[in-house]
Amino acid sequence: MRISVIGCGYVGLVTGTCLAEAGHEVICTDNDPERIASLKAGVVPIYEPYLDAMLAANQRAQRLSFTSDAGETVRAGEAIFICVGTPPLENGEADLSAIDDVARMIATEARESKLVVEKSTVPAQTGQQLKRVLEVYRRNGTVQFRVASNPEFLREGTAVEDFLHPDRIVFGVEDEVSERQLREIYRPILERKFRCSVHMNACPATQPPTLVVTTINSAELIKHASNSFLAMKRGILFAQGRSGIYSFGGAFGRGLQHVEGGRAGK
Repeated sequence: MRISVIGCGYVGLVTGTCLAEAGHEVICTDNDPERIASLKAGVVPIYEPYLDAMLAANQRAQRLSFTSDAGETVRAGEAIFICVGTPPLENGEADLSAIDDVARMIATEARESKLVVEKSTVPAQTGQQLKRVLEVYRRNGTVQFRVASNPEFLREGTAVEDFLHPDRIVFGVEDEVSERQLREIYRPILERKFRCSVHMNACPATQPPTLVVTTINSAELIKHASNSFLAMKRGILFAQGRSGIYSFGGAFGRGLQHVEGGRAGK
């Protein structure tokens, strides 16, 4: 399938490269021309095990390409994955301006119907807002946009393995056509029928990923619930580790207590 990825940051680069590894034809774009130039030259701007070799291999196989022409990227793909950043604003809310800009660009540049997939971490109801923006700004009345949510669960240091060998994949959809298209995109991973560069085609015998099909709103909430659980888990592990340091005693333990006590008092 022809897939477009908008945003070549951490999530977008891993997503595009892994989908190409799964056998799809992927084109990626970013609003940073220097980043695109580096990627065309095979220089990966982030460190993630296996990513640089996998990117280079798929470029050579002509399954993965990069361009600074966002319009070309939109027109090329049957499905478009939005992987732009949503950093927090001063009030703590997510900055969705990049999502809004991308939605307007997709609506104006598309010449045929598209599946538009949220991959960025977004608040609940963002998918509904995305649908409204696509409808308002579309230029071609015959073009239809189907919106879906496909949250990522990637960990730094194991992101490529997490994508190609996930424990779960979540689809947030509102129609059967979108679900079928997402199933086709992820079929090689769900059925484990792809060339795996991580394990050199000798993947460990583990259970296939669980597929969760739900609504767009629920998929967005699942991502936030997962993030909250991980944050709580890390907090518990940190507290346990700190307790161990305190119990170890000595000058270091007493010094750490003093420093944290001073911070708490400020």
